[in-house]
Amino acid sequence: MTIHEKAADETIKTANDNSHGHDQDTCVVKPGDPIPWSWGLEIITGKYYSQFDIIYRGIRDSGAGIFADLASLIGNYVEVTE
Repeated sequence: MTIHEKAADETIKTANDNSHGHDQDTCVVKPGDPIPWSWGLEIITGKYYSQFDIIYRGIRDSGAGIFADLASLIGNYVEVTE
Protein backbone atom coordinates (compact mmCIF):
# COMPACT_ATOMS: atom_id res chain seq x y z
CA MET A 1 0.00 0.00 0.00
CA THR A 2 1.33 3.46 -0.88
CA ILE A 3 0.78 6.58 1.21
CA HIS A 4 -1.95 7.63 -1.23
CA GLU A 5 -3.98 4.46 -0.73
CA LYS A 6 -6.33 3.95 2.18
CA ALA A 7 -6.62 0.72 4.11
CA ALA A 8 -10.00 -1.00 3.72
CA ASP A 9 -10.76 -0.64 7.43
CA GLU A 10 -9.51 2.94 7.78
CA THR A 11 -12.19 5.54 8.47
CA ILE A 12 -11.58 9.21 7.77
CA LYS A 13 -14.16 11.86 8.67
CA THR A 14 -14.52 14.73 6.24
CA ALA A 15 -16.68 17.81 5.93
CA ASN A 16 -19.11 15.68 3.93
CA ASP A 17 -19.23 12.80 6.41
CA ASN A 18 -22.93 12.45 7.16
CA SER A 19 -22.48 10.19 10.20
CA HIS A 20 -23.39 13.12 12.45
CA GLY A 21 -26.71 13.77 10.72
CA HIS A 22 -25.72 16.83 8.67
CA ASP A 23 -24.10 17.23 5.27
CA GLN A 24 -21.96 20.32 5.79
CA ASP A 25 -21.86 21.20 2.08
CA THR A 26 -25.60 21.24 1.42
CA CYS A 27 -27.09 21.82 4.86
CA VAL A 28 -27.95 25.34 6.02
CA VAL A 29 -27.03 25.25 9.69
CA LYS A 30 -28.36 27.92 12.06
CA PRO A 31 -27.48 28.52 15.72
CA GLY A 32 -30.59 26.58 16.74
CA ASP A 33 -29.50 23.52 14.72
CA PRO A 34 -25.73 23.17 15.24
CA ILE A 35 -23.69 20.23 14.02
CA PRO A 36 -22.76 17.99 16.97
CA TRP A 37 -18.98 18.17 17.29
CA SER A 38 -16.97 15.02 16.97
CA TRP A 39 -13.21 14.79 16.78
CA GLY A 40 -11.98 14.59 13.22
CA LEU A 41 -14.56 16.90 11.67
CA GLU A 42 -13.48 19.80 9.50
CA ILE A 43 -14.50 23.31 10.59
CA ILE A 44 -16.13 25.42 7.91
CA THR A 45 -16.53 29.19 8.16
CA GLY A 46 -20.08 30.21 9.05
CA LYS A 47 -21.25 26.77 10.17
CA TYR A 48 -22.43 26.21 13.74
CA TYR A 49 -21.17 23.40 15.96
CA SER A 50 -22.14 22.26 19.46
CA GLN A 51 -20.13 20.55 22.15
CA PHE A 52 -20.94 20.21 25.86
CA ASP A 53 -24.10 22.36 25.45
CA ILE A 54 -22.10 25.30 24.03
CA ILE A 55 -22.70 26.55 20.48
CA TYR A 56 -19.75 27.73 18.40
CA ARG A 57 -19.56 29.36 14.97
CA GLY A 58 -16.73 28.56 12.58
CA ILE A 59 -14.67 31.68 11.83
CA ARG A 60 -12.04 30.06 9.61
CA ASP A 61 -11.91 26.93 7.49
CA SER A 62 -9.66 24.30 9.00
CA GLY A 63 -8.96 22.61 5.67
CA ALA A 64 -8.66 19.25 7.44
CA GLY A 65 -10.20 17.30 10.28
CA ILE A 66 -9.41 18.60 13.76
CA PHE A 67 -8.82 16.36 16.74
CA ALA A 68 -9.47 18.72 19.66
CA ASP A 69 -12.31 20.11 21.76
CA LEU A 70 -13.91 23.25 20.37
CA ALA A 71 -13.14 25.22 23.54
CA SER A 72 -9.43 24.92 22.73
CA LEU A 73 -10.03 26.37 19.25
CA ILE A 74 -11.71 29.62 20.32
CA GLY A 75 -10.15 32.57 18.52
CA ASN A 76 -8.38 30.38 15.96
CA TYR A 77 -11.21 28.47 14.28
CA VAL A 78 -14.40 29.14 16.27
CA GLU A 79 -16.14 31.70 18.43
CA VAL A 80 -18.77 31.15 21.10
CA THR A 81 -22.22 32.35 20.03
CA GLU A 82 -24.51 34.22 22.39
